[in-house]
Amino acid sequence: MLAAQLCSRVSTAVSALAFLLVLFPNHVVAGGGKPLLLDKETEVVLYTRPQASPPERYAAEEFARYLGQITGARIALAKPPLPNVADGKTAILIGAFCHDDFSRLAAGCGVALPAPEIVANPDAFLVSVGERLICLAGGSGRATLYAVYDFLEQECQAGFFRIAEQVPKTNRLSLAAHDRVRKPRFPFRMYSTDSGTPVHYSNWANTKEDWRWNVDYRIKKKLNPFLAPYGLYPLDEVMAELGVDVKWTDTPAREMADTIVGQLRRCGGTLVVQLSEGSVDPKFVEKYPQARYIKSTWVGSYEGRYLHPDDPLFERYVSLFVRQFLKCAAGVEVFTFAPYQEKVFGASQAERRQIVTALARRMGEILLREAPQARVSFDSWAFHNREYWDPDTVAAFFKAIPSQAKLLIIDFASNTSPFYRETNYFWGQDWLYGWYYQDGPGNFMHGDMTGFITDVQQISATEGCRCAGIFMLPEVTDSNEVMVELGARLAWNPDLTRQAFLDSYVLRRYGQASFKRMRAAWELLADSVYSRLGSRSPCELHGRTWAPYYTAEPKYHFTLGTRDIGGRTIDFAGYVEEMEKRLPVLSALQQSLRLALREQERQRDSRLYQQDLFECLRQLLVDLFNQNLMRAEMAYASGDTRGFERFVKATGWCLEAQVRLHEAVRSWPEFAFAALLAKGQNSAYRTRTFDDVVRWMAGLKDGKIEKTMSDYWRMDRFESLKYYYQPRVQAYLEFLKREMGKGNRVLPSPEKPDSLSIRDSFYFGNSIGYPSWELKGDLAELYANIGLRFARQQGWQLELVSELYADNPVPAIVKILAELEDRGIVAIATEMAMVARYQHEAPPAVDTAK
Repeated sequence: MLAAQLCSRVSTAVSALAFLLVLFPNHVVAGGGKPLLLDKETEVVLYTRPQASPPERYAAEEFARYLGQITGARIALAKPPLPNVADGKTAILIGAFCHDDFSRLAAGCGVALPAPEIVANPDAFLVSVGERLICLAGGSGRATLYAVYDFLEQECQAGFFRIAEQVPKTNRLSLAAHDRVRKPRFPFRMYSTDSGTPVHYSNWANTKEDWRWNVDYRIKKKLNPFLAPYGLYPLDEVMAELGVDVKWTDTPAREMADTIVGQLRRCGGTLVVQLSEGSVDPKFVEKYPQARYIKSTWVGSYEGRYLHPDDPLFERYVSLFVRQFLKCAAGVEVFTFAPYQEKVFGASQAERRQIVTALARRMGEILLREAPQARVSFDSWAFHNREYWDPDTVAAFFKAIPSQAKLLIIDFASNTSPFYRETNYFWGQDWLYGWYYQDGPGNFMHGDMTGFITDVQQISATEGCRCAGIFMLPEVTDSNEVMVELGARLAWNPDLTRQAFLDSYVLRRYGQASFKRMRAAWELLADSVYSRLGSRSPCELHGRTWAPYYTAEPKYHFTLGTRDIGGRTIDFAGYVEEMEKRLPVLSALQQSLRLALREQERQRDSRLYQQDLFECLRQLLVDLFNQNLMRAEMAYASGDTRGFERFVKATGWCLEAQVRLHEAVRSWPEFAFAALLAKGQNSAYRTRTFDDVVRWMAGLKDGKIEKTMSDYWRMDRFESLKYYYQPRVQAYLEFLKREMGKGNRVLPSPEKPDSLSIRDSFYFGNSIGYPSWELKGDLAELYANIGLRFARQQGWQLELVSELYADNPVPAIVKILAELEDRGIVAIATEMAMVARYQHEAPPAVDTAK
């Protein structure tokens, strides 16, 4: 018999397993017998069913690839029928137990199949290890991949991360016999919007390979669904059918979307697409002047038009969109739309209510007819505009949706603005808890781990709230990855503790040998930058204590209170409160770096280790810059000349150290424009779209540089630090020094054209006696030749001398940290006695008429 040919197998009674599944949906049942041994001498026969789906075949390929790297075992893919397995060989069964042929094979080999409700769950999976047999099976092709990645993480201690993987190598892998069945607590587990902000702000330079990895990364995190970045790409076909000559989509961009969907199908992921709410081009209005339209503006600037939902043309327009999506991306499971987000429309509240209720009704009716099995989804971001979306309007919008529609509401920012509380869990509809933890350029270390865990546990334990999943939304992706990891794991197990999460995260990220020290280093980070100390709502743009002030947006002010100092409001108590709150962060970052650097020999080739050290020192320098700048301004306003000079010197050194730190990673695309643009030449945005994006990023207008960079691109990059932020800060501090010499103590105000502030849109004019400055060096060359359009005109090509990610910043980090401690920069920033004096002393009167 096949069971005898394979091996002796320790099995668990199906009835006992089913009982345990009721009590413990994610559990391990250990068995007796000899451990399974894998090494380079082991011969492995891997089997999947003959009619395996693409995800099942991909799961087998991934397992063979990684297990070969880890153990060196010789792996042969068995062709049907399954051959006899001689003594000394190990059998691997990989497939979906929702298929009868695979279930019969697994059961015949002695594998205890899960309970029926587990088998029917498309995300549940089984990891079964016997003396000579491993079975990795799922309720679907996607879940089969989950089983493979879970085995590699749990049994092999592999770590799958965004920038790199930690794949251990071992002479011998010894595995005790056991069964593990897992199913997620939440069926929907989503990371970022993908088709919107991250594509344009974070991932515009991605190549096709980057996007394939982007999909793989989410599957390895056991996330699902994936919102495909088709955007309005079907618009060309829709317009052609409606007789409108409009070309919106370039071929490379559509190929990028097709690449993502293709990889998603290979992995078995759930596909989400975003519909238009009826936005139309001026040519459409010319073609159909008789149609009924809505005029709108975006945040008071961009004007657009929408087809009115009650116009007959709206139904035809949206229906064509749905059909095109189903044609180019068959199997769409969720259609989402945005109910006029960030738009100003309608002459009265009554008119606005009529428009949005018509939109809800029509969208629901169209999707019920065109895609009756799909979910209808939208998010709550629009509802936060309380002037337009009062409680009665929100309630009317929901009431207008046809009752037969299968709704899935995304509560955009449950952690900061919990709309689910105002609507009694969206009146009994399925919804997603949104963790909005990062906006705009906020790619610095922050996030409240304990708060995230507590929120998810409370939601999970609430009867009748119908929370169907977790939605993690960073406007800028690819940073603060630990928060993504935490959200992904909470979606499977809300009972997860911070301690258990960090144990697993650190082990998979750095390996067993470095675990003890790196775990202690991460405990310090979890108690500081990844706690309430280091976290604020990303919506509170004017209070980001974790972001550097030198990247401030235009018109940004750090006005904390009520004390008027010659035209500029400063609350000394507020300043002190901000500084005192961040002092534990300074200490924790410094101690964490010291601990982590003791592992540099073991981790010398680890890109993950290099990135984490870089991020820690970068955040420490950011905090020190902010602390010393605040103290310099307070000393200026209080007439403390000696204190002012001391804090100015420390402020300048912190920024200079930041420049040096970034210079050490100028081949990393995340932190250098040159590397990013060089990489972007091979991206899907290589044509018109690429040119538009890089021009927007760099603040170009008509081929010339504007005074400030676009706010969403105000991040720490080597060239911007050296040639943009550093000159701004130097000019500002020189301005304050000059004013102080005149006896002035009035801080700059944005309302005054002759003031200069790094907290506002920078202005360089002769009226303040400071000459205008020009971009120099690398950044000037980049800006002068930005984008392929300009490169073609001037015959200039973006090139990199070194390979991307080749730089190792650890030596620079060691040197900068040592110099920082030798100079006593941290000690200067933590001296509160002088600041406390400012808190209680009112500044002398200032003649503001001078």
